[in-house]
Amino acid sequence: YCGLSVESGDINSKNNQLNANNDQKAIDLYEKAILALNSNKANPKTAFTLLQESAQLNHQKAKELVAKSHIFADHLPFNAKKAIKYLQSIPTNESSGAHLLLGFVYAFGLGVDSDQEKALLHYTLAANLDNSLAKMAVGFRYLYGIGEEKNCRKALDLYHSVATNVVDESHTSGGQIIRSHHLWQQKGGLKQSLDTDLIDYYRFLAKKGDISAAVTLGQLYYFGGFGVERDGWVESLYHIGLMYLNGLGVARDYRQAVRFFTFSLQSQHLLAFYNLGQLYAGGHGVPKSCAKAVYYFKSVAERGVWSQELTDADNYHKNRNVLQAFLKYTFLSELGYESAQSNSAFILDNQPIRGHRINDNERPILAFKYWTQSAEQGMSYSRIKVGDCHYYGLGTPVDYEMAAHYYRKASEYRYSSQALFNLGYLHEKGLGVKRDTDMALIFYEMSAQIDSDARVAVVLAKQKAKLFRRIEKVFNLFDLRNYFGNKWDLVLISVLVIALIFVVYIKMNGNYVFNTFARI
Repeated sequence: YCGLSVESGDINSKNNQLNANNDQKAIDLYEKAILALNSNKANPKTAFTLLQESAQLNHQKAKELVAKSHIFADHLPFNAKKAIKYLQSIPTNESSGAHLLLGFVYAFGLGVDSDQEKALLHYTLAANLDNSLAKMAVGFRYLYGIGEEKNCRKALDLYHSVATNVVDESHTSGGQIIRSHHLWQQKGGLKQSLDTDLIDYYRFLAKKGDISAAVTLGQLYYFGGFGVERDGWVESLYHIGLMYLNGLGVARDYRQAVRFFTFSLQSQHLLAFYNLGQLYAGGHGVPKSCAKAVYYFKSVAERGVWSQELTDADNYHKNRNVLQAFLKYTFLSELGYESAQSNSAFILDNQPIRGHRINDNERPILAFKYWTQSAEQGMSYSRIKVGDCHYYGLGTPVDYEMAAHYYRKASEYRYSSQALFNLGYLHEKGLGVKRDTDMALIFYEMSAQIDSDARVAVVLAKQKAKLFRRIEKVFNLFDLRNYFGNKWDLVLISVLVIALIFVVYIKMNGNYVFNTFARI
């Protein structure tokens, strides 16, 4: 027995030495792979070969990177099931990134059945490990009640935490500018007439404190175009706001700070967004508003270094790598990026996704989900698409009232000609709203005023509506309700009974009646 004991000890010692050698080899392979990725002459093919070897030797970070590459079809073939095996083999408390990716896998249903409870569980575990992207995913779910009851306070805490990290790591006070690309705009999905009148309208709304209008106007000032010159004077406005916020050289005045920070939004100033979030969260100089505070902190959070993923997705789509673009967009949709949500829906509606089969019955359901998420964040075109989904029953049951609701929301800023035209049609037909030809004609006319290209369709629709109104007036002359009120049905039954008796009488006494009339 003693000999056996010694032999076992030798085996354990050899195994420990082998494991130590493997661990060191895994580390060496991983470090070589990272050097290959980050060098001036990056070699992704070599790097991911080394990462796969390191992952097979149980290096946890290598497993995560290989799994991520399989999920996003980035340098490695798309293979969700293989990625899941790697991720599930990583110890629970060692990788927030593994939980983040598992959350996405379960949320979308990549290689597994979609399970929102498991998705939220993994996102929460990652958030508890201080993963900023996971905090954004959980915050977005609390904000809009996805898999959880709406809870603005929890969303606020999560977005505030991420926004604070972004500000701390930002190298400039203005921060990185994210220019959103919407695929439907490239296809001419909606013409927005950014003429002088509309720009004046945006200015009017911005002065009234409208957030969305201020952001849109800010993008115009920052990027230029559409007749708007680039304007760099906004930085000084931010610093004036900062002086009022902290009482530097002037009496502290939170209202004035809010005013100047709001003006600073015209250049998408990072710290202006952040400070406005602080002021609305605390109710300083403005009524306390959790929703507005979340909006500002979310805007900051979305400008972290990870926003590069959005640019990568745009480039993939531009180069016709639809699968990679779609996977990136859907992941960013989980984090709450509006443009990623509308782009995911657009691809599902319009483009084949080679390399990842989605059931034909599931595509409209998923598209409806992403259009709705985008619409809830205020995108006018997405609201029209959600209205269309309710009208035609695409991904959701037919519901004319909901269609009218979303068309109405899409027309709030009077720049959606299509939404106004659709509202006119619903009023003309009485679908989801009270039938009202006069109201229909008003909406048709508003649609034509916004978009000159719609004038032909509007003229035809108006003429048709007027024609049918004249026909209805003729028929209304014979409408018994106009003469007998609520008892019209009794009168009609009486008339029909008398007519029936007369017909029967004629039938039975036809010859007598005929001869009588002949003599007359």
